[in-house]
Amino acid sequence: MGQPKSDIEIAREATMLPIGEIGAKLGIPDQALLPYGYTKAKLSKK
Repeated sequence: MGQPKSDIEIAREATMLPIGEIGAKLGIPDQALLPYGYTKAKLSKK
């Protein structure tokens, strides 16, 4: 077996998705997301 991939190799191969799309897949409404850029957000407590 070869060497396992490093964290940076795995991260570089990942495809980033819009945070709204991830939230929708998890059943989180857009109104509950407080976007911080295109790929990350905080959740409101409401």
